[in-house]
Amino acid sequence: MEVIQYEPVLLVSLPEGDITISARLVNNDNTTLTPDARANVPIHVVASSAVSLPLVSNGGVALLLAFILVVLILRRRKGRGPAPERPRRESLT
Repeated sequence: MEVIQYEPVLLVSLPEGDITISARLVNNDNTTLTPDARANVPIHVVASSAVSLPLVSNGGVALLLAFILVVLILRRRKGRGPAPERPRRESLT
C-alpha cells in the first residue's frame, strides 16, 4: 500500500489518536449486499488549539453577517415609520 500525505482538514468532535472510518453499502431495507461492500480507512487525528480557516471562508462569513445586519436594521427602520392616522369617530349625542 502506498502512503500518501494530504493537507490537514478540519474535523469536529473526533477523539485524538488513531481511529478507523468505515463505510458499508446496504440495500434500502438495510440488508447487506452480496458480496459485502465495505471499506475501512485508518486515520490519525491530532488535536489543534488554533483553528485557521481560509481567508475566503472567514471573509465570506463576515460579509454574510454584515449583509444580514444591514437588512435587519433597514427592516426595523421601515417598521418605525410614522403612525397611520386613525379615522375619528363622531359621537351620536
